[in-house]
Amino acid sequence: MAIGRRKTDGDRRLNWDFGIGKFVLEDRTRDTGWENQQQNVENDKFRAVIDLVNIERGWIAYLKGVGLDTKLVRLGQDYGDQPSDKHREGLRFIAKMDESLGGDVRELITTSQAIWNAIDKLHDAYLAGVAKHEGCLPAVDVAEAREERTQKGNTILVPVFKISGWVPRPPELPNAGTPLFKRAKKASNGSEQASDNFSRPKANDSLDDEIPF
Repeated sequence: MAIGRRKTDGDRRLNWDFGIGKFVLEDRTRDTGWENQQQNVENDKFRAVIDLVNIERGWIAYLKGVGLDTKLVRLGQDYGDQPSDKHREGLRFIAKMDESLGGDVRELITTSQAIWNAIDKLHDAYLAGVAKHEGCLPAVDVAEAREERTQKGNTILVPVFKISGWVPRPPELPNAGTPLFKRAKKASNGSEQASDNFSRPKANDSLDDEIPF
């Protein structure tokens, strides 16, 4: 019996574009050969539950003939020496997008120092509030895109995050193992609001702690 065609065959990435100062949703599929589909997200429309518990950091490189090559470990673990002169320090995290942005699970993997610093500040805010929200993860917005100068003197736009609320850990973001890349289920009334009440229009009404930085 034929097992049929896979429903998904590619990557769902979340990338920050330093030129335009926005997140980009990138879907890499190969229905008829590899193809990248991109969607820019306005900062006032961005919201995602970010799994800050399971952030990984370490060494990342794109190697010829190999592609993405990583040596990543959980926070608090030693990721060792640089595997090669092509590897750079970076980080990886998983995020569940708001229903208005598809409700799916995406991966961000980067070697950018600017993103590292922004996520570091976000993680500090998470640690400051998590004790009051046991079993929850933060719903994260982009407060603004701030201009910064690189060491080479170039101007880039860097995200400034804020925690707009807390939601129970979505089932698509398990505590361990590979996340389930699927959309959140619709509510029983047929609306687009997820069953965990993670929905941009009502986030500030139902989620009490806002931690900007």
